[in-house]
Order: sequence, then C-alpha cells, then structure tokens
Amino acid sequence: RVDYKGEDEFEGSIGYGMFEEFDYARVDGQVPAIVGMGAFGVENVRTCLESGARQVWLICRRKNLAMPRVVSWLINQSLYPPTGAMVVDAMKPMYDLIPDDPWAYYGVVANKDQTQCTIRQKSRFGIGDMYFLAHYYGRVQLVVGAIKRLAPREVVMESGDRLHADHLIKVLGFKPDEQVDSLMGVQTMFGHFVNRDWRRWIFSESPGVDAGKFGGTSLSPGAIQMVETYSWFVNFPKDAATLLDSGLLP
Repeated sequence: RVDYKGEDEFEGSIGYGMFEEFDYARVDGQVPAIVGMGAFGVENVRTCLESGARQVWLICRRKNLAMPRVVSWLINQSLYPPTGAMVVDAMKPMYDLIPDDPWAYYGVVANKDQTQCTIRQKSRFGIGDMYFLAHYYGRVQLVVGAIKRLAPREVVMESGDRLHADHLIKVLGFKPDEQVDSLMGVQTMFGHFVNRDWRRWIFSESPGVDAGKFGGTSLSPGAIQMVETYSWFVNFPKDAATLLDSGLLP
C-alpha cells in the first residue's frame, strides 16, 4: 500500500482496486486513474469502462504484457505448450490496435531473429480483449512514469504532466498473508514441505511470469496437479520420506 503526497486535497475517491475496496459506481461518466499495470490493473480498466467511465488513465512505471483472449485459448487448448516466440507473435494483431510492439516490452527476452524468447515479468498476464479495444477506441491512455503528487482532481507526474482524474484506483500488488505461516508453524520450507514435515504442504501461485513455453494461463491445472501430488504423499508416506531424504528439493 502506497500513499501519495496531496491525497488529502485530491477531492476525488481514492481506493484499492481489489478485495471490493473501491465503489466502481462512482466512476460513471467520470475519469478514473489506475495506478499499476499488473493483471489486476488491466482488469480494472475493463471494470471501470463497464461501470460507465468516460475515459481511463493507466499509470505504470513500466509496461507489462497483457494477453488477448484468443492467445490464452491457444495456450490452454494446445496439446504441446506453445513457445514464448509463438505466444508473442500471436499477440501482435491485438497490439497493432494500440499500436504497440509486444517484442519491445522489458519482459520479452529474445534472440535477434525473434525465433526464441522467454517472457519474464513480475506480473501475471491481464487476460482479455477489452484492454486492446479500449486503446483502439481512445477510452484508455497508458502513461509510463512515476507519480510526484496529487492536486485537486489532478495527478501530477514526475515528468511535470498533469492528468485530470476524478478518482484514483491503486493496484500495486499485494503482500502474502502471514497468518498462513503462523497457522502452519513455518520455520523453514523444504520444497513445498513445511519444516520437512510430509503432513504439512504449502502451494502458492506465482505472482509473476518466467517461462519459455506456456502450458496454461490459469491456476486450476497447476492446483489440481499439486493436490494430486500431495494426496499421493498422504496415502504413501514412505514415498514422501524417500523424496525428503533425496536432497533434490530446494
């Protein structure tokens, strides 16, 4: 959570775009500014427009890749995981609507011929077509930079630009819930095992992307795999002991 200088004089609503902390009915006919371009930031663009926003500012320090819906479908229905290069190429028609070049994003690490690449960014993909269509129709404007302070109905950037905004929606990531560590009595983690105890297992979805091939874009496939893996160790604890003693887990 971040506070900006001048929030007390901003006059508009200020809140976080997650956990139902912001009332989107307030943006009807107005101009919200969204801070952060992770998956939740992209989804907040859609939510604001669905709630009647006239225009949306999307403010970020650097651009993360969003993913068109058809590319997500391609990944999830493919028998063999598409490569990073295939994924970025498949994104290009929708990025042409912005217009922008997905190959130029910081998270795309590629060879000169763009035949091989790894996508490595600190945010998950915001998935959907509304973000791209909003750019095409001029309903969202992306601003790369840092906020210096707030003024009455304005966001003042470090660059000196002043953006008129009626509301400020912060989508700046999240911190893990420490209650999980307290409940499980975590002192050390050995793979997914808590304190080398085969009866205690923690799995958390990664908050970012680091891959050269993509077998899925949702939590469910990984979650069912982890549940089935842990169920095996519960039913066959001797196998868990063999794994724990192997020294193969980080």
